[in-house]
Amino acid sequence: MKVFGNALSTTIPGIVSLGDIIHGLTWKKLIDPADKEAIEARMKAKTRTCPICGEDVAPSISEVFSAIFIMPNRCQCEVDQYLEEERVDAFHRHQAAIEEYFPFQKDISEEYSAMKFDNFDQEQGTKAALIKAWTMAQKFHVFVKEGKGLFFHGMSGSGKTHLAVAITHSLLSQGKAVAFCEWSTWQTEVKKTWNRRSKVDESYLLNLLIGSDLCVLDDVGVLRKDKWGEFPVTLSPDEERSLFMIVNKRILKHRPTIITSNLTDLEFEMAVGKRIHDRVTGKSLVEHLKRDKSYRQGGQG
Repeated sequence: MKVFGNALSTTIPGIVSLGDIIHGLTWKKLIDPADKEAIEARMKAKTRTCPICGEDVAPSISEVFSAIFIMPNRCQCEVDQYLEEERVDAFHRHQAAIEEYFPFQKDISEEYSAMKFDNFDQEQGTKAALIKAWTMAQKFHVFVKEGKGLFFHGMSGSGKTHLAVAITHSLLSQGKAVAFCEWSTWQTEVKKTWNRRSKVDESYLLNLLIGSDLCVLDDVGVLRKDKWGEFPVTLSPDEERSLFMIVNKRILKHRPTIITSNLTDLEFEMAVGKRIHDRVTGKSLVEHLKRDKSYRQGGQG
């Protein structure tokens, strides 16, 4: 016979709560502590069989007004099953909200759907990044425990997004909530919230990214060309504030973040500022991807 706790949760359907006791309390339900036979009979009547494991579950005994009150109880495996169902339901609600504003599965392109680990075109300059990406996908809990993320930077077409998408596919299949957000999409969605008819504000979008198990910020930072050459475009004050909040709060909550950028490490610092750069590089495994030829020009990485 298994006993779980002394009181029954108010949140689990079918379990008596303190409010139920107060609402339904009658003197007939109270037993004199000295009446051993009545207590034994009530204990037997309130003992129930767990529908999951089949074991008997003893009721809980509480003292009310110097008398005995006996309540049916729940088995630990019933509680665990309920909590798991709640976790799965919360995951689906959160992922559905992410998909509404940062669609990955709903509007996934044919190109993204094909980005998996097994078709990544590995070269010497991308091998280390591939190993780190594969490790995160297989041992995500280690990254969570250590509060580490990934920062992939390198030339356009080197395979940064491919690896980030492959990780996203893997973790989604494991039941993890993943927000995949191209940085240009973030800017677009934030601007939409400025419309007074918008149903959500920027803080809602921030919470979607901050609250996910994994957040992927793809293609952060851009280069601008002029007659003197290329230089990184500094984030606007609003962009910098948003990026700092996402990065910093996720670090504090030990939630891994993947950031990809076409910029060099120095250019990235110039674009996002020192405080963001220090947090990203300090709490991430950093890899510079190098490739002889962009996969968009014939490779597959």
